[in-house]
Amino acid sequence: MQQIKNKIPFGRIIFTKELIVSIFLFTILPCAYGQEKISEKVAETKSAVAQGNANIDQANSKSNKIKAFITDSIPTYTDEFGNYLKSFLEYQNKLDYLDGVNNIKTKRKPANKAQRIIDLESKIAKPSMTDKEWTGTQITPYNESKRRKSMSKEIYGFHGFWEGNKFEKYDLNALTRIGYIGYDINPKTGGYSNIHNWRNTHLHKRAAQYDVDVDIVANLRGSKNIHEFLYQAGSDKAWNAFSDSIIELLNEQNAAGVVIDFYQMAAADNPRFIEFLRVIRFKLNEASPRFELSLALPPIDYEKAYHLKENYSLVDRFLIYAFDYNNFAGDNCSSTAPLVSSNADQLSIDKTFNNYISLGIKPENMVIVAGLYGQQWAMTNANPYNQNSKYAKTISFFDFEEDYSVRIKPVLDNNVLQNYISFSDNNGNWFITWGENIVSLSLKCDYINNKNVKGIGFWQLGNTVSGDLNTQKFWPLIYKKFALPEATMPQDITANFDEIPTSNIDSILSVNQALIMSAVNLAENPFLPDKPDRSQLAKIGSSDYQYKEVIRAIGMFFTILTICAVVALVIAMFDEKVRMLLFFDQAFLFLIPGIMLTITITMRLLGIIWNSEMEFIVGGIVGIGCHFLIQNYFTKKSQLNDETP
Repeated sequence: MQQIKNKIPFGRIIFTKELIVSIFLFTILPCAYGQEKISEKVAETKSAVAQGNANIDQANSKSNKIKAFITDSIPTYTDEFGNYLKSFLEYQNKLDYLDGVNNIKTKRKPANKAQRIIDLESKIAKPSMTDKEWTGTQITPYNESKRRKSMSKEIYGFHGFWEGNKFEKYDLNALTRIGYIGYDINPKTGGYSNIHNWRNTHLHKRAAQYDVDVDIVANLRGSKNIHEFLYQAGSDKAWNAFSDSIIELLNEQNAAGVVIDFYQMAAADNPRFIEFLRVIRFKLNEASPRFELSLALPPIDYEKAYHLKENYSLVDRFLIYAFDYNNFAGDNCSSTAPLVSSNADQLSIDKTFNNYISLGIKPENMVIVAGLYGQQWAMTNANPYNQNSKYAKTISFFDFEEDYSVRIKPVLDNNVLQNYISFSDNNGNWFITWGENIVSLSLKCDYINNKNVKGIGFWQLGNTVSGDLNTQKFWPLIYKKFALPEATMPQDITANFDEIPTSNIDSILSVNQALIMSAVNLAENPFLPDKPDRSQLAKIGSSDYQYKEVIRAIGMFFTILTICAVVALVIAMFDEKVRMLLFFDQAFLFLIPGIMLTITITMRLLGIIWNSEMEFIVGGIVGIGCHFLIQNYFTKKSQLNDETP
């Protein structure tokens, strides 16, 4: 080895050292310098990443604050406004149920003919007689001078041909119009089979002395006869024969019009019935502009057989027979003319009114006719709603008011606001008599004034007369309820005013609605509370305010408030910070319930929808649709941004 070292030149060793130094200077030092630059870049990158993470944390913090605010606010608003909104929906649903109650179609149809039809057919079967022969006596005329008509409503009275000359006892100063029941239509020819005493009665002369208009009531009974009259081969000829004979009879007695009274018409005959009314309307207008056309309607039109749709202008007045309700409940002992009903399935005058209003009849064309008679039933107990009873007889208004109610104290059933009298004989048989007296009739008069209808009618005014006597309080009742302040009345009428009861019909109807609310089937109305709040119902029943209108006003206020908030939010969306807070992580979807609520409540207030189930179905569809459209839009926008280089 030493020999080898000695052979290596010194200069070559130097070269080797220089080479090593050169390699160090040109390789290692530049790498160290580059590493420093890289470290600086890495530090700058780490700083940028840290700043980005800080920004992300800040954005997440803001987002979390929004989420926390919304999460914390929902229970708060549920406890305060949410509970109010829930109670509002519950109460509104109750009111909706009340609206729906008036449209209930009872499954049971009349078991037998209405009592008025039975009485009418029994009278028609008898031979025609004069006024005096029908009555059996010469009645002394009601001696009262003619006075100016000063009534706030039309007072319509029916006088049957079998009531003879009882019209001599009517106070014609209190009447504005009389319908004479006496034209029996022949369905085969269209003319009359009998007009009874129309040409010979002195009713026309007596009515003319007191400026009372007289109509002739044209009767046709039974669906078969009605169908034959409307659809027979020569129907046009039959209709012309009917109109010609009617116009002739009206002109003979200077009468005012005709009442069409078709009993038990089928729904399938409705189109022809409308055509028939058009013909009669045209014929009457052609004969004289003073002739009026009136249409009699049953208490309940099950199949809308009498529905005229858009042609209600064909008829001048609708005479709604608001009695014989027990025939529509199985023809058993029950209220004959319930004003209201706490039972959702039981018919009443109030439900009759609302039913026909819902069909399009205007109150100003409606005359509600009360029945001036009662029905007596025999049974083995004193139950006024006995299903095992037998019809006994008809009791006139005069007998019920002046005889029965004097000897036996009547019971006013607050559930229907009608009177009944119960008594038994020595054999243990009970007799229940449902009828009208001054108390129940006064309530019906108050109801008429409350509903602002055209007027009130009375079926068979002859039931207020017995022999030579007249009911003492019937005519004072008419004057007290419907006479205008400027009306002048004799002392014998005004002296009985104090005996005429006065009622707060608004409060009575509110109580009835509360009773109906308490009878709601909770299984069919899930938004109602498990147990109705009796104190709240009592509060509603004791107040004269129209709570439904108040609630609508409150609902309108919150609707306007919500709309204004939405408008303010739209304006605020022009601010970038608001948009970031709202749309980050799709927080805007929380607006969907508000939009849904605003739309559904607005549709409710505008009357577009009135059914609670339909309201929530529509609201749900709108809400889901809005959610889907907005989410789909932002999803597509996000995908487009990802695909854009």
